[in-house]
Amino acid sequence: MYLRRELSALCADVGASVQKISPTTSAIDWLATAEARIHELAVMGQTEGGFKDLKSVLINTVGAAEAAHKRESNLSGVPTGFKDLDAMLGGLSDSDLVILAGRPYMGTTSLATNIALNAACAYKEEVDSLWHKKAVDGAIVAFFSLEMTSEQLGRQILAKHAEIVSHRIRQGDLSNEEFERLVVSAQNIHRLPLFIDDTPALSISAVRTRARRLQRQHGLGLIIIDYLQLLRGSSSNSESRAREVSEITRGLKALAKELTVPVIALSKLSRAVEQREDKRPQLSDLRESGSIEQYADVVMFMFREQYYLERAEPSQRSDEAAEKFNERHAEWQQRCEEVWNIAEVIIAKQRHGPVGTVRLSFLGEYTKFGNLSAVKESASQHNRKIGRGARTMPTACCSKLISEVHSGAPLLNSPFHGEPHWQRVALAGMAICSKEPQADPLVIVLFALMHDCRRHDEGFDPEHGARAADLVGHLFKAGFLPITSDQAELLQQACADHSWARHSIDPTIGACWDADRLDLRRFDIEIDPGRLSLPNLPIGDILAEIDARMPLFPGWEKLLGD
Repeated sequence: MYLRRELSALCADVGASVQKISPTTSAIDWLATAEARIHELAVMGQTEGGFKDLKSVLINTVGAAEAAHKRESNLSGVPTGFKDLDAMLGGLSDSDLVILAGRPYMGTTSLATNIALNAACAYKEEVDSLWHKKAVDGAIVAFFSLEMTSEQLGRQILAKHAEIVSHRIRQGDLSNEEFERLVVSAQNIHRLPLFIDDTPALSISAVRTRARRLQRQHGLGLIIIDYLQLLRGSSSNSESRAREVSEITRGLKALAKELTVPVIALSKLSRAVEQREDKRPQLSDLRESGSIEQYADVVMFMFREQYYLERAEPSQRSDEAAEKFNERHAEWQQRCEEVWNIAEVIIAKQRHGPVGTVRLSFLGEYTKFGNLSAVKESASQHNRKIGRGARTMPTACCSKLISEVHSGAPLLNSPFHGEPHWQRVALAGMAICSKEPQADPLVIVLFALMHDCRRHDEGFDPEHGARAADLVGHLFKAGFLPITSDQAELLQQACADHSWARHSIDPTIGACWDADRLDLRRFDIEIDPGRLSLPNLPIGDILAEIDARMPLFPGWEKLLGD
């Protein structure tokens, strides 16, 4: 009877308040408030609320430990899908508020999307004796995307799953094989329990309402918010942004506890990070950090040293000796190689566990993270391969390939990064092949033709190698490159690596790097033998051969064709 009286009073109160809504009040916020009051009344009728004796608490604790023990992963929470991260966190624990923060280009949204996809892929449920469904692994995921549209997020998810560059999906620049792979990926994942809400500028009360509704209708095991600073507080006239963020963070923690699910909230970092020499984030870098740090159970930061190194290549100072500069540059290059495609997840706070750093692999073209150990093994196997396949191409294919490359080359006529440079690299590569029998001459000549063909300007353009690698993949799948898949893979890696000064133990990729390096003469840069991949190259003889043959360059068809 008590609940009936309360419900009757609530209905009367709601009906009366409709007449008093001010013009400045959002109708959506008012509806969310009304639904929240109804939900609170429903909770009052449940027997789970109020005090619990120690016995029932311990029974629940032992039950949770038993469930984790029975899982193959031995995790107590929702798996992120990353072995080392799960080992540190024990999975994403129910009722925890997890803050995932980073500066732009660190991959914060990408990691959150990866976790959402991994959790949804792992979802399994069982039915108990009372016919209640219960998740035994993974989670039903709610993703509130306040920054990207659902289509943009879906494209990013497909890019990860199908391993196709996202912008090529957007532009429709796909081979038949890639399009088929895209369709298959969509078919494989379209039934995953991942729900996306891309409504902009949601209030915290609206998030709470929609999450409750999803839990009632479908179940819910994980909530992701991208990102916290785009949420609104309960009032559009908040006294200060800091107080509004405090209200939002407190509300997200309350939501995690109320629905008994982990909540991951992405957050921006202040620009103070960029002012330090060591740009690894700290807790003090969180915007409005006091309240965020206070209510969070876990705080994780994204950091990719590669991003900063790429933009800090040393240049020789006017008063610096060449030997000293070469030493500094070699140190920079070695560090680039050490952190290439590696991301750090810095666990700066964990209320119930250890803090520390987890390293993941990061494939930027697919915005895809992975377990670092598996990628290292794959890279090691790849570096041990020596390309073996065709040594020439049919003349007709040569003509089509050359036309395709030339037609899209912005700097075709540039003496520094255009056709003259490509020809010198080709001649250098052929000379190196005569000294290194393990190198593949066809791959090297193709590298000479294509490595700079998608460079946009004469200045700093570190992504031009990746663009050339994308072109190689596209032309190979379209039939313009009649070479083996191993040769295509070597060519792609050589193109992608050269713009970031990455060495390789593979003789073919090493020869490509050295052939490009030997043409630094065009900038009046002295060639340092210590920075070449292949040992004991007769640099003087090779340069003399290039000079002698350049006036009589035989043409690409001659070098590539039958």
